[in-house]
Amino acid sequence: MRFAQLLTRIRPMELAEFLKKISGIGYEEHTIDGHTWYLDPASNFGNTLLTDRTYEPHVTNALLAVLGPGDVFLDIGANEGWYSVRAADIVGTGGRVFSMEPQARLWPVVLRNFLYNRLHNCTLVPYAVGPTEGFIDIIVYPSMNTGASSLVPRARTNSMQRQRAGVLPLQRIAQMHGITKVRLAKIDVEGYELEVLKSAGPLLGTAIENIFVELHPQQLEALGQSTADVENLLTQKGYEKRSKDGIDLWTLVRPQP
Repeated sequence: MRFAQLLTRIRPMELAEFLKKISGIGYEEHTIDGHTWYLDPASNFGNTLLTDRTYEPHVTNALLAVLGPGDVFLDIGANEGWYSVRAADIVGTGGRVFSMEPQARLWPVVLRNFLYNRLHNCTLVPYAVGPTEGFIDIIVYPSMNTGASSLVPRARTNSMQRQRAGVLPLQRIAQMHGITKVRLAKIDVEGYELEVLKSAGPLLGTAIENIFVELHPQQLEALGQSTADVENLLTQKGYEKRSKDGIDLWTLVRPQP
């Protein structure tokens, strides 16, 4: 087993982070399944990609099956750009991919993954998505698991680092980039799901055709919300939950007037 792989199993993560730093392990280029990735082998994402040669295959395959040439894909909580890169292949030069990721440490990673794969239809949106324009603190998890970083404070995150990030409503982002129709929005924001949906304004129930939302019950509860609140909002806006290849996809069946 490579030392980088071993680091992903060491707990606490702070110890793994220290060992990673003194060993000099950092991002590397790897070609996997026809794509070049700038990845960290001592992270959950990088280790999974190197070991399995894919990432979250059931979710990936289900989401990509929804997209076609010319479509618009919103990757809300893009992390290192896995879904954005894969979606860009499907939507082609006539489509557009918007990768919304507030972690500053990941912006150069996402951009390199676009560059290495010669993707001209992808746009990095370096903001958190929320109902009110302004600023917010992100709880930044150790680099072993960047995907767990969250806008939702919890007891176990009190000692973790913070990063100040800009916040824009999804409706505002759409206006800025001329987005009028969205084939698929993927939302994975570690507990901020309901806030993202609320920020879509009139786009929800009209312009966004399909939504995949990763629900985080504990983080939602920390905000006084629940998974039922998310599902009720989507139902009220005319979406119907449909099982597709083992995942729940919300499809607009009753467009709002």
